[in-house]
Amino acid sequence: MFHPIIDNLDKFRGLDHNAIAEQLIQKGQGVSVAYYLNKFRGLDHNAIAKQLIQNGQSISVVQHLDKFSGLDAKIAEQLIQEGKRNCRAVVQHLDMFSGLDRNALAERLIQEGDGYSVAQYLDKFPGLDRNAL
Repeated sequence: MFHPIIDNLDKFRGLDHNAIAEQLIQKGQGVSVAYYLNKFRGLDHNAIAKQLIQNGQSISVVQHLDKFSGLDAKIAEQLIQEGKRNCRAVVQHLDMFSGLDRNALAERLIQEGDGYSVAQYLDKFPGLDRNAL
């Protein structure tokens, strides 16, 4: 995925990377921001994820969760609320989220019919009572 502006960010000095990311997201190019997240300097990944979700571009977060860091439990919750397709990605990348009660998440997903995501990544739920499953 090539994006001429983002691909050349490092060639310019004094740019406001936050403003550029915000404008790209507002113009529906959030997937480029998420894909090239490492090219932006000084971005708050949690704020960017929140902005993408609020702008209807949560798929950009889900597809590139591995590029984010420092996401809070609220981001995980918002992604999960949007549907099952996001649950697997959230579970797969649990290490990207802080403040997340993994056992409560596992129980919730199982109750909501997405036990497959929990079973597939059971190693990410070390405190889970496997006998209760």
